[in-house]
Amino acid sequence: MGKEEKIIIDDITQLQNTSFDKEKILLDYIVEHIGFFVEDVLDDKLISFECEKPTGIKQTRFSPRRKRVDIYIVAEKQNYIIELKNPKYVSENRKAIGQLLDYGRELNNTQMILVTTLFDIDTAKTIEYYNLPIRYVYFDKDKSLEFKESGHSITKREL
Repeated sequence: MGKEEKIIIDDITQLQNTSFDKEKILLDYIVEHIGFFVEDVLDDKLISFECEKPTGIKQTRFSPRRKRVDIYIVAEKQNYIIELKNPKYVSENRKAIGQLLDYGRELNNTQMILVTTLFDIDTAKTIEYYNLPIRYVYFDKDKSLEFKESGHSITKREL
């Protein structure tokens, strides 16, 4: 398992990476390293996982595609809904909050995780302000940083 430490980030604008050109590349990278991701980021042991897991019933004729969870993980401690974002704009992270809450409603007893390549303090503050059951994780190929509390305190895990 990776090394974990609590750090203070003075300049959160440094929490942006360009390691992944597209969200699909981020997904492929995590899937390729899924065991390490579950152990190092989620602090759990992988049992199984599924990409693009459908939720609920098929949508209406105006939206025929079912809603799909980017990665659904079954692990020893609990199950996880992973919503991935490789955003151009930070507002995409805030939209992911709604996606996760909707998926979480349909897939009971799951921990919801927003994994992003662009950290946005407003997203973190919204999750904290409303005490939402969502973990907010910045991710790149070298490390993951998880927002834990106000004051830009972040748990850093070296991968």
